[in-house]
Amino acid sequence: MTRDVWNGRDYLPRVFDRWVGEAGAAFQAAEVDGVVVGVQRLRAYAPGLIWYEGLRVAAEHRRRGIARAMLEAAIEDARSSAWWR
Repeated sequence: MTRDVWNGRDYLPRVFDRWVGEAGAAFQAAEVDGVVVGVQRLRAYAPGLIWYEGLRVAAEHRRRGIARAMLEAAIEDARSSAWWR
């Protein structure tokens, strides 16, 4: 999923394990037929301050609305969470 990002020098593989387990953050994935095809991360820094990063969609699944759906879900999750208050 990250081979073609930043000319093959994507930072996501280096931070993946830390991102998945970090408290105060949500690492989310999108699946198609049980296969992960997209990922993204939200992290709370302070009440009302949420950082969004790391959106990736596998090349073969791009241009199908997956990134848009993931971003919209992230916004909804952020707005409805205790992080936002």
